[in-house]
This record gives sequence, structure tokens and C-alpha cells, in this order.
Amino acid sequence: MEAGIPARDGQWDRLDRSIPCILEKTRDRRGDRAAIGSEQFVYFDAGDPRRCVAPDAFVRLGAENDDFPTWTVWERGAPDVAVEIASANERSWAEKL
Repeated sequence: MEAGIPARDGQWDRLDRSIPCILEKTRDRRGDRAAIGSEQFVYFDAGDPRRCVAPDAFVRLGAENDDFPTWTVWERGAPDVAVEIASANERSWAEKL
């Protein structure tokens, strides 16, 4: 492994795959409508498509959980919660967030 390049291990991969499943099960148990996204771009500035984030998972309560390739805040509202997993080896938290 090169210095400064974070490595993904099996534990991180399992956690990354588990987050959307956990959110879906939580929604199903509560009986709420909610849109759940994972590894999709969330655009929050209609005038500048470079201003976006791609959280590991996000949820918008009360929204239809239809197929959506990206999430546009000005059309669908801001996610109620977003989850991003970062390791201690991340180059810069500021870049990640």
C-alpha cells in the first residue's frame, strides 16, 4: 500500500454495504414512507452542478421511494439524514465533507 492512500478492508466494505439495508429495515419497521439513496449524487445548487455530495447513504422521510439516479434538493427536498463513512486514514475531512 502506498503511503497516504487509504486501504479498504473487509470490515469497511461490510459496513458500507450494510448501511442502506439498515435504513430500509428501519423504515419498514416504522411503516413510514421514505426515499433511501446510496452512493448517489445529491445536488443542492440548481445553478452549479459541481456543488454536490455523494454520501454513503441518505434518507428523506415522507418521500416516495421510486428509482432515482440522482437527488436534486430543489425538486425533492433535502435528505433528513445522510451517512458518510470515513476512515482515520482519510486525507482531509474537509474534502470528504
